[in-house]
Amino acid sequence: MLIVRKALILTIGLTIILSACSTQQVVNSENKTAKLQISREQTPAKDDIAELNSIVLLPNVPEEVIWREEVDGKNHKKLVAVMRFSQEDEKNIIEKAKRYREPESAEVSAEDWFPPELSAQTELAGDETLKGISYSAKDFIQLPYTSGRLVKISNSDYFVLELSTE
Repeated sequence: MLIVRKALILTIGLTIILSACSTQQVVNSENKTAKLQISREQTPAKDDIAELNSIVLLPNVPEEVIWREEVDGKNHKKLVAVMRFSQEDEKNIIEKAKRYREPESAEVSAEDWFPPELSAQTELAGDETLKGISYSAKDFIQLPYTSGRLVKISNSDYFVLELSTE
């Protein structure tokens, strides 16, 4: 009888300990997801050209820029910048980018902080994506960023630069 009682107490104790461990793991996972969501929501879009130029290479100075940089839980960074260049600079950027790879059709997910002209385009199309032509972003990439693309948005003067550390 004493052995059965000790076995029962041991079983109950182990059950409590093991269930607490698995619950903590779920809670930790939920906390990380919530923190990433809060981090993204709290990352404001910026319009400082000088600050952007310290993070990426700008082969030409944009006439207008708005950008946002995010860091996920694994310390991977993502930068999205919406830029407008003079017509002459736009032509030069496209010509240089074509040297690295052929342009191709692309879509960019519209963000709520994009310029009003681009937001209006998505509303008119009834779509959350912007259509455009994708070019190499090689002339813009600077460490820690290692990959990306430059998309000229159709029916607008804007480019969307997307860079990541992955």
